[in-house]
Parts: sequence; C-alpha cells; structure tokens
Amino acid sequence: MVTGDMKEMLIKIDKNLHRREHVLADDLCRQMGEPKRFASYLGIAMRFPENILRRIASEVMDSYARDRAGHTHPGKLFFYKIGEYAKNSNKSRPNSKEKGARARVRRDKNRDH
Repeated sequence: MVTGDMKEMLIKIDKNLHRREHVLADDLCRQMGEPKRFASYLGIAMRFPENILRRIASEVMDSYARDRAGHTHPGKLFFYKIGEYAKNSNKSRPNSKEKGARARVRRDKNRDH
C-alpha cells in the first residue's frame, strides 16, 4: 500500500517515452533547454550511440557553465559538436544507412518494370 509520503516520491512515468531513444532525446532536449526541439534530438538519438551523446552533452554543459556570458546557447554548441563528430568519424548507426540503400534498390527495381 502506498502512503501519501510515498506518492510524492514516485516518479511520474511519461507514456509517450516508450523507447530508449525517446528517453534519451527527452533528457538531452531538457538538458539543453530546448524542449520544443524534441524531434531534432530524437533524430540524433536514433543515429548516434548513447554514450557519445551523453559525453558530448556533458562537455557542452561544462563549457556552458564556465562561459555563462549568455552569448552561446548550449543546444547550438551541442549540434555543432555532433556535426564535428559525424565528420570526423562515420560512427552513425548502420540502420540509417541501410534504409537509404534499401530504398534505392527498391526504386531501381521499380524503374525496370
């Protein structure tokens, strides 16, 4: 049985966050102060490994805390660093590339008929 004090301690479960990527995207967009850009963070969460994203988010928030002059936004710096990571190493998840390749193969087959 749950008492009144225990009810306050229970974490509210958001039923819209049903996959690991959704939870990661929600964490990142709230951490960067951009909850309305959930879809952008979800796209990033689906393409890159969680440990890389969390490491970059930690670096961004550390630099933002140091340089809190108000001239930089953590979300912009986060997406810049993700872009740099993608340029330097093609470590995006293989599913994103396979979908594109499969779609091209299907289109090519349909053109022959």
